[in-house]
Amino acid sequence: MFSATLTRFTKQLLTSSSSRPNLQWMPTLPLILLHATNATTTSPATAIFRIQPQMTKHEVQEYLTKIYNLPVVHVRTQN
Repeated sequence: MFSATLTRFTKQLLTSSSSRPNLQWMPTLPLILLHATNATTTSPATAIFRIQPQMTKHEVQEYLTKIYNLPVVHVRTQN
């Protein structure tokens, strides 16, 4: 879902006419950072986010990787 939306937006941006020069895509799936720890020599950095219930693990990973360019190793969710 997220990949398809990003691909569609990119195609629109590349083929946009002069009537739409300021086309911008803003994600509508907010992540709220609750807690973060720095990486140490023995453990990686971790973060806890509050997300919307409809987001899947894959969408969270793509969101953090593609929007914020963060390396994501593992995603866990709790309902």
